[in-house]
Amino acid sequence: MFDSFFRSRNVATVQGTGLGLNIVKEMVGKLKGEVRFISEEGKGSTFNVTLPYELS
Repeated sequence: MFDSFFRSRNVATVQGTGLGLNIVKEMVGKLKGEVRFISEEGKGSTFNVTLPYELS
């Protein structure tokens, strides 16, 4: 799902390149965060991004 150019079979009519989640995963990783998701077939997916917070 986070691979470059990944496109699910059920999105044939939706425009896109398959790069969005890959870019998000890379950027969040550089910030030492996490990307998690829950997906339910026929209902959609929910993505959560967690980033570390540091008080200065």
